[in-house]
Amino acid sequence: MATKLATLEEIGAALADGGFNVSLRPFRSTREAVIAESPYAVVGCIEGNDWTTLRRDVEEFQAELTQLSSRPPSVRRWDLYIVVHVLSRARGPVDEALIEAIEADTHYARKFVRVALPKGDRDVLERALRPLLPLRDIPQFDWFDPLAALREELRELAVPDSVADAALTSFAQTNDVTVP
Repeated sequence: MATKLATLEEIGAALADGGFNVSLRPFRSTREAVIAESPYAVVGCIEGNDWTTLRRDVEEFQAELTQLSSRPPSVRRWDLYIVVHVLSRARGPVDEALIEAIEADTHYARKFVRVALPKGDRDVLERALRPLLPLRDIPQFDWFDPLAALREELRELAVPDSVADAALTSFAQTNDVTVP
C-alpha cells in the first residue's frame, strides 16, 4: 500500500502555525505553490515529482519567487527560502547528489529539499520545516532535589537509614559513595 504524502496545504498550515501569512497561488513554472510571508522572510513551497527536471523546476520557481518578492508590499527580496517537496523517493546516489546540489546553491534563495513527507504526521512535517519555524519555548520541568529523591528511593528499597544517610552524605561531599 502506497503511503499518502503531505500536501502543499498541510505544509502551508504548518507555516501558518509558525506565524507566516500563507496563500496558495498558481505560478507559471508550477501548477501551484504555497507562499508564506513573515516580517523576516518569504518562503515558497512547491511539489516536484520528476527527478530529471527537478533542478530546472527549482530554478524557474526561484526566478518567479524573486520577482514576486521584489514587488510591493514585500521588501524581503534577500530573505527568500524555497521548500521543495519531492513526491517520490530518491532512486539512488544520483538523486541524492541532486538534492545536495540544489540545497548547496544559495544564490537568491536558500533551498530545502524534502522527500516523501507522510500525510498527517505533524511532527515529521515540523521537523522538515524546522529551519524556517520560530524557536519553541523552553520546556518547563519541576525542580527537585536529586539526593532527596534518591533518599526516598533507598527508603522504598528498605535500605537502612544509617547506610543511606552515610552513602548520600559521602556522595554529596566527594562525588564518591563510601559506606563505613
